[in-house]
Amino acid sequence: MLQPMLEAKLSNTAGWKVEKILVKEGDRVKKGQKLILYDSKTAERELKDEVTVLNKQKIGLHNFRISTSCR
Repeated sequence: MLQPMLEAKLSNTAGWKVEKILVKEGDRVKKGQKLILYDSKTAERELKDEVTVLNKQKIGLHNFRISTSCR
């Protein structure tokens, strides 16, 4: 009779929606193996929005520096 070496509970602290479960309970897995795929579209969209805001702020700061150095 074989027994698992280690069993771990998985948690989803980010609250992302599970897109696909790649293994079944009791399957043998290897270190680094993907177990679950999450739907990250919302997070990716939020990240792109934040990058856009950052870039706008950088442009504003650059323009401010130019306007104050011309005085």
